[in-house]
Order: sequence, then structure tokens, then C-alpha cells
Amino acid sequence: MKSARGFSARRNDIAHGRIRHIPPRGFYLLPGLYSSRKNPVDDPAIYAYNATQIHQYREGFAMLEQEFTDYAIFASTWGPPIASAGRP
Repeated sequence: MKSARGFSARRNDIAHGRIRHIPPRGFYLLPGLYSSRKNPVDDPAIYAYNATQIHQYREGFAMLEQEFTDYAIFASTWGPPIASAGRP
């Protein structure tokens, strides 16, 4: 759960962000215009992710998915201990 919490905010940034071209630096993912907390009027945006950073997050999401898959497989095979013969 701790790992998932860390990626939750980044997932929301990516899902609800907007793309903007900033010459001559290139394209960036910025907070949506409706998000006043992450896109204050007087200050620069709280984040500006470039393509390399988005790719790194994608890799992180894939690793997190694998962790959950591994856990789900483990959890599905685990069960309560079987009582020994002659014991309740």
C-alpha cells in the first residue's frame, strides 16, 4: 500500500494534466488549468514533466503492477494451517 500511495499522486498528475509546448525546451505535461493548488496564478506550475520523466513513471507503474501481481498470486495460494491428525 505504501508503494501504491506514492504513485497515486503521480497517476493523477498524468491523467489530469495538459500538454504544452515551451519553446525552445519542448513539450511538457503541466497541471490542468482548473487545478489552482498545482497551478497558482502568481507562481510557476508545481510540476512540468518532460517525456523522459513520464517514461520513468511508466516504468515505475509497471513495476508496481508486478508487485501487486506477485502478491495476488502469493495471497491466492496461502491458506490457514491445516490441523494435524487427531488435533482440532
